[in-house]
This record gives sequence, structure tokens and C-alpha cells, in this order.
Amino acid sequence: LALGGAGSAIVSLARPAPPATERTRMIPGAIGDWTGEDRDVGPRVHEILETRDVLFREYRRRGRGAAVDLYVVHAADSRKVAHPPEICFSGGGYFAREQGARALETGRRRIPAMRLLLDRPPSTLLVYYWYRLEGRDTESYTLHQIGSVLARFTLERREGSMIRLSTAVEAGDVGAAERRIATFAAEALPEVLEAIP
Repeated sequence: LALGGAGSAIVSLARPAPPATERTRMIPGAIGDWTGEDRDVGPRVHEILETRDVLFREYRRRGRGAAVDLYVVHAADSRKVAHPPEICFSGGGYFAREQGARALETGRRRIPAMRLLLDRPPSTLLVYYWYRLEGRDTESYTLHQIGSVLARFTLERREGSMIRLSTAVEAGDVGAAERRIATFAAEALPEVLEAIP
């Protein structure tokens, strides 16, 4: 392809876009005592993440306090979902007071996750997140990326997800926020994960 009179040749190395997925639509809006309300993420988020298979939902337990936010990014091309949420939170003015690996218990399995305690005065958030690649969970961005790259070498297409739970820390009570996340993980998370390979 000649451009402008320079006669430069351009070879396109672009590969076709992966098929769209709709896994997040299969996540139930009501699970036991938990009822969810969807929040719009907006077209810019879909553009940045290069997938429309995104869910941001606030779940509340009937008659009880603060919400647990569920955020899922899913794509047929697993590389697109792997971004550490710290980047988004720091861009929103939060800074990490605590950060480290900690497992979540669902009653059926232990899920390795990263745990963040984030401050943006006067707000504090407790966040757990992890990556899922073909049913395997890891808290490690690096391990998720390695799995995705290896799949590309074997020409396999692997669906991948980033899953994040968060809740407000009210009146400085981190223990109450931990119990809220733990209760959601035990009571609702198994059904959430059934929709995500």
C-alpha cells in the first residue's frame, strides 16, 4: 500500500477481533438474601477494556447496611481483562493503606485474592480482587498474563476474567467490612462464579 508518494509499504499484523462474550449477563441479580442493582460503566470503559462484557453491580443483603460491589470484566481474549485495579483506584484519588494476598472462602473453595484497604478521606474501601482463566483463579497479575501468553503460543483462545469485590468501611470498622465481604463470598459468590468459566 503506497502512502503519500513515499512508496512505503505497510504490512498489517493485526489479528481479527475476538468474539464477543456475554458471561456477565448470566450472573444472577438476586442470590438468596442478596439483591443487586446494576450501575452503568459507560462506553469509555468498554472502549478502554476492549470488551463489552463488563458488570458493575451493587448487592445488598435484605435489611442490612452497606452494599458489596461486584465488578467483573470478562473477555474471550483473556489478556484484555488483566489490569490491576490499583491503577483505577489511584487515578480516582485513593491510596493503599494495606495491600497483600489473602484467600476468600466460598464454602466450596478457597480463592486466592489480593486484598486492598484504600483511603480517600473521608472514605475508606475494602477491596478483594483476582483473575480467572478457564476456571483457575490467581491473585497474581503476572501469573494471569503468563497463562494468557502461553495460550497464545498454543493457538488456544482462552476466556478470562478479572473479578473484584469491594465495600465501604463505615465508621472505621474494618472488621464489619471484612465480615460483609466474607458473608457475600460464602452466600453469593459460588453462584456468581458459575457464570464465569
